[in-house]
Amino acid sequence: MITRVVVWCAAAGLVLGLTAYAGDELDGLAGTILHFAAGSGFAWGCAGLLAGYLLRPRRASAAGAVALLVAATVAYYTTYAVTGVRWYRMYHEDGTSAAPDAMRNLALAAAFWLVASVAGGAVLGLLGHAIRRGPARFALAATGLAFVLLAGAGRAISLDAIVPACVAAVVLLSLRPVLRST
Repeated sequence: MITRVVVWCAAAGLVLGLTAYAGDELDGLAGTILHFAAGSGFAWGCAGLLAGYLLRPRRASAAGAVALLVAATVAYYTTYAVTGVRWYRMYHEDGTSAAPDAMRNLALAAAFWLVASVAGGAVLGLLGHAIRRGPARFALAATGLAFVLLAGAGRAISLDAIVPACVAAVVLLSLRPVLRST
């Protein structure tokens, strides 16, 4: 059961990572929309929380959120490594290639975000699970903690992102009784 769920979450993560890459590379309104929808910590945090919210067993919630975020990270950084956008045509002031330095920095960033995906995915998956399936007080505490984590990530985008985080928390809490009955 967990294996199939993890595969679906990883597939969603691949789509998220590739969409985030596209948002970074596109200019104008389309790039801005894609960056907000898929290329921000807020969007990735919401994806991890949603995976945990939708999955039934607690272990599957954590594993699914981790799989989603790890796959998104791998897709995002692999795409940059393969296309060479951030490292191939870079030069130092003296004219020597900066590609080795840039590639090392890309690998370090990928490693950092992979570790963050595992730790953050587990936390967000468990919070999502607790919001939907936990006792009312525990669900409320989990919602508050998720709100704080996502508001912090949303604040990096702009202060306007805090309002959608509040709305998302209220929507999740209001849907809880309906989804519990299914």
